Amino acid sequence: MIRRFISVLWAIAVLFTLIEAKQVKEFFPGALWPYPEYGILLLICFLYLVTGRQSLRIDRRYVELTFVFASFATVYLLCSLINAAMTPQIAQSELLDGIGRVILQYVVTPSLILTSLHAVFKGRKDSALRSLILPSVVELALLIGGDIASVAALPFSWIAKVREEILLQSWVEIGSKWFFIPKWGGTFAESQELCFLMLLSLMLLDRLTLRVQAPGSKWKALRLIYVGAILLTASKTVIAGLFVYLLFRSRKYIQIKLAVLLPLVIAAAIVLSSRVFLHYDTFMRDALSYASFDERLFHILYFFKISASNPLHLLIGFGARQTGLLESQAYPGVFNIHTNAVSLFAIVADSGLLGMLPYLAMIGYIVKSLDGYLPRLVIMSGFVATIGMPDWSLECYLFFLLIVFYATLRKVKEDGQYEGREGAMEAGQ
Repeated sequence: MIRRFISVLWAIAVLFTLIEAKQVKEFFPGALWPYPEYGILLLICFLYLVTGRQSLRIDRRYVELTFVFASFATVYLLCSLINAAMTPQIAQSELLDGIGRVILQYVVTPSLILTSLHAVFKGRKDSALRSLILPSVVELALLIGGDIASVAALPFSWIAKVREEILLQSWVEIGSKWFFIPKWGGTFAESQELCFLMLLSLMLLDRLTLRVQAPGSKWKALRLIYVGAILLTASKTVIAGLFVYLLFRSRKYIQIKLAVLLPLVIAAAIVLSSRVFLHYDTFMRDALSYASFDERLFHILYFFKISASNPLHLLIGFGARQTGLLESQAYPGVFNIHTNAVSLFAIVADSGLLGMLPYLAMIGYIVKSLDGYLPRLVIMSGFVATIGMPDWSLECYLFFLLIVFYATLRKVKEDGQYEGREGAMEAGQ
């Protein structure tokens, strides 16, 4: 009975990770989102430790990963505190919110999630992977249902809010043209965050059907729906992550693929550079109008510009969520104190290169610890997709990292040597 109860609690906790506080406030102004998933994780751990018939056996690599996560949070905290001490003016509420969130997510949460996974699944690792797929199906229903309800103009106040979000988020820039592709974020504040969840779910679905010779038609259909939803929500960096995943899913001709991909990346960098330096006025106009790539690139360039007067900021950044204050002073009416780099570069803006290095080490440790080629590719493709995320510390991404780590961790023999990897079966795919 207790085992079934904590399984239900886990499913509820995963669902709550997909609800973004900002989106709650959009639909319920003045509401406070208490992040109940953390309380649920605490309850799962408590019930497991109190009622468990066997002691909790901790894998050494769980402790190591928790330490790596905490190392990133520690560096982030120290960089923020140094900036607070040396800067005469700070956005105090933003600083405290940023530090608090990083400590909660990267110090407290990893041990809670890993303990909960052990309590709920106890070796049923495929079931752990499935636990993130069902909530994504719910989000798919919200995405499609919201579009249909908006077109049908149903007489409900929340439908009007959905329609407003669709009108704001559905203009997509492709090249020099703009297209209207109806989309919204569901329980996320941004449609690209929903798009990111679809990619994570697609990769987990692939991992689950890896050993199935002939996956059922429902799984094939769901896979196509995921791909369609990713293209519909049109997040460029998530599509880049999907491209990397599909390109390298098969290990055949991997050297040729790398040889083709590298010149494409270089060419894209040259095109972006020429847009900035040869058409600077156009670039600035689009960046200050919140154009997708241009705004992200502007935040990066502005960080280096203001760091030039004090190169120490290249190492320690400007403190948690402080670049919004600096940009709002330089461009009042365009940016505000809540503005961030709208990408993974926000880590550098907050904590400098010293903060980014342990974050990359965290991803690297997870990749190194996994069993086989495909799980590693899943993590790397997900990392590529996070590069352009407005919120680099999405809770669903943290759950995804730890679920994949738990479910595909390499087995170790008693003498400390790794057992034969199941990834060998993936080598010829």
